[in-house]
Amino acid sequence: MYQLKVLFALNILLLIGCNRQTSADEKSENISDNRDEKKTIVPEITVDDPFKDQPYPSCTIIRKLEVTSYAPEKNIDESDMEKYPPKYCLLDICLHDDTNSTGIINIGDETVTVTTYYQLIKVFETEEEAKSYAEKYKITDTEF
Repeated sequence: MYQLKVLFALNILLLIGCNRQTSADEKSENISDNRDEKKTIVPEITVDDPFKDQPYPSCTIIRKLEVTSYAPEKNIDESDMEKYPPKYCLLDICLHDDTNSTGIINIGDETVTVTTYYQLIKVFETEEEAKSYAEKYKITDTEF
């Protein structure tokens, strides 16, 4: 029951939106001396700083994805899917603008479906690399 409440709360937070500004959100501001000056917006999260400008720690997660999710630009036949194993990926699930998303992912469990848009930040080659990264950056929302 506790997990259900947590998933419900997370879903509500994601539906409301994180309102995290990104470099795509740069806006001009008119200064009192009639100069136009651009605000400097911190860029989106990076591999080296997975929590940069994140409103919640749960916005950065690690999940195992199929090749169609971590490399959607590849045209892969069903018969070739075994050549491309699923890989662990670092994902940003608190997007300010879902038009920049990579896809949709279920962050719920077997009993509750909670879907959200995500942006792919990094693809890990091994499970050990993903675990090491999660430990280094204290990413708690993982599925190994």
